[in-house]
Order: sequence, then structure tokens, then C-alpha cells
Amino acid sequence: YETKTPAGIELPIWTMLSVSVENLRNRAERIAPQLACAEGITSAVPIETRSRLLASMDDRPSYGVALTVVDDDITLLDKRLRSAPISVIGRSEGNRLVLDLRTVLPRQDLMLVDALLGPTAMVDYLQTEQSPAN
Repeated sequence: YETKTPAGIELPIWTMLSVSVENLRNRAERIAPQLACAEGITSAVPIETRSRLLASMDDRPSYGVALTVVDDDITLLDKRLRSAPISVIGRSEGNRLVLDLRTVLPRQDLMLVDALLGPTAMVDYLQTEQSPAN
């Protein structure tokens, strides 16, 4: 899929439609451990899922992160993400809130992590990952 119109204008929906499942899986595996560190979240697991971005289209294979919270009440987490600088709308599946990464542009991954952990979270996480083993 081409992500730009003939006039050269990038349309986010084309980017979302054209991203590969492998790319989505890599992103989910990269940000899940970071999201698992957020206060109140008991687990963040990369999962296969399906997306329907346009009503006229069939579901597309996708990847996301399933978040479970301490008291199994995902309502507060959902509100927190909806009111973030980039509004992220999760999908309730039982006691988990699923964040479909096909609906989050790659350049928004850091903002998603920041929405749950705060703006220094990525720096702290990267420093921990890169520090030599003791």
C-alpha cells in the first residue's frame, strides 16, 4: 500500500492499513514490558488481534498489548488513556484492555508509554536495558 496520496500528502489511515503484522508484533513486544511497569498494571502482554479500521473492510490481522490491572476494573485505565495527549481507545476483552497497535502510529508509541508512565519512563527503561549486568 502507498501511504501518500498522489499529491504527496500522507494519510494516517493508509499508514495504519499498510503496516505489516511483523512490524506491529515487534512494536508490541518492545512496548509491553514498559507498559507493565505502569502503576496499577499487573501485566502487559503482546497479543495477536484483529482490526477493523474502516466499516467497509474486512478485519485485518494485527498485534497489540493486552493490559490487566490490579483490581480487574479497566474503567480508570481506559479513561486515563482516552484523556492522554494522544487519545488511545482500547478494546475491553474480559478483564483486559487491549490496545491495538494498528490504530496507533509508530511515532506515537513513546506518547503511549508516556501516557501511562510519565515522560521520563522511556529514558529510565532504556538506561536499565543498556546497563551492564552485575
